[in-house]
Amino acid sequence: KLWQVHTLLKGLEKIAASADIPMIVAGDFNSTPGSPAHTLLTRGRVDGALVDAIDPLRFLRDQKLSHALPLSSAYAQLWEASNARDSRLVKQKQRLDATHHEPLVTNIGRDFRGTLDYILYTNNSLQPSAVLELPAESDVVSAAEPYLPNEMYSSDHLALMTEFQLTPHAGA
Repeated sequence: KLWQVHTLLKGLEKIAASADIPMIVAGDFNSTPGSPAHTLLTRGRVDGALVDAIDPLRFLRDQKLSHALPLSSAYAQLWEASNARDSRLVKQKQRLDATHHEPLVTNIGRDFRGTLDYILYTNNSLQPSAVLELPAESDVVSAAEPYLPNEMYSSDHLALMTEFQLTPHAGA
């Protein structure tokens, strides 16, 4: 997973070098918040010890696992929002994990319950203006239907969606 994310980001860096365009990177990365792949996406690099923990044969040891894209997580930006009097915002923040500020859950299956899906964007050219409300896990599953898909949700992943606004360039 880490190598796939690294390869994706290197390709996007080439595009960014040839065209000054906003970028959105979204999908099911099959990686939990704080994992090496998530860390590479959101922080731009991965600590060697984190890589060694998942790469016992040291295939990735000599690779420069970093990128220069200014990526931010759209849902993590909810954590930064400061309108403490907005009860909907307070409720949404409760549905984010306190460490990585990602949704608590985007996938609820028989063998896994957690976050695998992300929406990232180039923060030098885009700004989230709205995100799809995260449902509470108790609103998604029940004792009778303890995982997804179920009668109400046709996928084992919850939908994520963000509306963006272009931000003016500093030199514009």
